[in-house]
Amino acid sequence: MATRARSDPEAAQARIAARAYAIWESEGRPHGCDTEHWLRAERELAAGPLTAPAKRPAKKAAAKKSKAQR
Repeated sequence: MATRARSDPEAAQARIAARAYAIWESEGRPHGCDTEHWLRAERELAAGPLTAPAKRPAKKAAAKKSKAQR
């Protein structure tokens, strides 16, 4: 994906703009934070996609099962 961004700067700018807009909306559309949002979007996209943490079994559900079996 980094290769695509280097070969198509317009597409990279569009991705950054879309992410910066999403950040702006998620923060309640504050006035005067456009540079901060743009730089944050650049950092996030440069870091790559985030992976979801592995799900752990719920302790409460396991505890309820063991109590019900007694």
